[in-house]
Amino acid sequence: MEGWRELVDAIGWSQVLERVGELADALKPWIGPERADDAEREGLMRRMLGELALFAHLAEARRGLDDGEWRRERVERLSRAVEALSGGRIRGEHAERLASLIISYAEGRKKDAKGHIENLAEEMAGVLKEDVRRVRGEVWDVVEFALSDMGCLARDCARDEVARKFVAPALELMMLEKARGEFDKREAFGRREALLRFGEMYATAIAGDGSVERGLVVLAVGGELGGGATLLRLAALRLLNELLPEDLKFGVRTYVGEGRYYDITAYGDDAARLMRLLAVSAPSAGGGYLSPKFDGFVGEARVEVRPGGIRRTKGGRVAADLTISEGGVEVKYNVYLQDKVELRFRSKDRGRVELAARLLKLAGVSAEVKREGGEGKWYVEATTDKLATGRKELRGALAEIVRKAVENGWVDAGKAELWLDKLEGGLTLREGWPKYLVRLARSGALEVRYASTNPESIEREARRLRAVGLVEGRHFTVRMPEGAATATSRS
Repeated sequence: MEGWRELVDAIGWSQVLERVGELADALKPWIGPERADDAEREGLMRRMLGELALFAHLAEARRGLDDGEWRRERVERLSRAVEALSGGRIRGEHAERLASLIISYAEGRKKDAKGHIENLAEEMAGVLKEDVRRVRGEVWDVVEFALSDMGCLARDCARDEVARKFVAPALELMMLEKARGEFDKREAFGRREALLRFGEMYATAIAGDGSVERGLVVLAVGGELGGGATLLRLAALRLLNELLPEDLKFGVRTYVGEGRYYDITAYGDDAARLMRLLAVSAPSAGGGYLSPKFDGFVGEARVEVRPGGIRRTKGGRVAADLTISEGGVEVKYNVYLQDKVELRFRSKDRGRVELAARLLKLAGVSAEVKREGGEGKWYVEATTDKLATGRKELRGALAEIVRKAVENGWVDAGKAELWLDKLEGGLTLREGWPKYLVRLARSGALEVRYASTNPESIEREARRLRAVGLVEGRHFTVRMPEGAATATSRS
């Protein structure tokens, strides 16, 4: 698709509205506070469904029209309404001019539009040869009715600012329907892909208009037709639940705030289950989440780690498979034993490598996503000391691989014992700090070195050194040659 409007136009809004209507009864328990009665929930549901229907109607009416063509279409529709509301007394050029002025008034140019409406009323009084005050009152009655009952057309509730609230959840709904097999099998999404894409989109919405705390996840939806967009969000969440295993299904509550702002809220165990899904799928880059809000998801993760078959490679290295899974998503890594324990995942698909890094993070190990030379491949890796900082599930699976290698006589028992001491006992590194190399330089000075191919990581460590009082150029140096960078401190 070439642009935003093409994306909006590609969505079958009538079908979306119909599907949400079918789900309405199932969504009612999620609408309103727990104390709300059936009548309150029904009233809120009708209002929200009405707003969704209004947007769907306008979006369908606008399909294929650019901004200028859509404005002319709105004027044409309003002019017909003006003629009908006035009993045919305001018609032709006068009806078109008044319709255009109603749009200007609704769009915020009230002072200017009001003056022109007054002039139009005086002009009509002259044509009709009637009292100006009587005609002016008649014209303003039509204006007020149009602004009230046709205000959305006048204000253009299909404009981009409003449409953006509807497009993401509509796409989620369509995608989840495909994952449930409701569409042509040739268009179907895999369950894992649907969960990842939904989680990425929902987490992105939270990054912009939501909050995450322990035992609480909130997404705020508001503004014009916010109730309709909220109902669409709830419909997507309902379909998501149908794809989730029982231990991940969750419920939400929807609260109406001031100015018709809505909060979709998950509490307690429901929030924990939603966080588990979002922890796996929230967007990341370089192995780190794109929003600090997403860090709140990590504490609820319950990763499962399974060691796989162990073997000797042609080059003589010991290799094994290891799978980490959470939230219905899993990644299989390679484990190598030689002079160290090394866990690695590589792929041409950077998205897959970012997922591997996220799952590794949920297992307690932070690692950067890096590019592999000029091969067009990406990888994430962690070795013995970093792996030893991970969760006991990860350390236990790695220790099992090491012990099997010893039993097969494939690794030195003494070396394996050192690895097992670290893996079984665990290591503790300061949260958020990477590993530094500490050694004596040839000059006899103590050298502390951090190296990375990521310039942002180097700048982060330089800021940390400055924060503890070290001065760049006196106490430490920073070098960023192409493709690599190093921060070094000497004393």
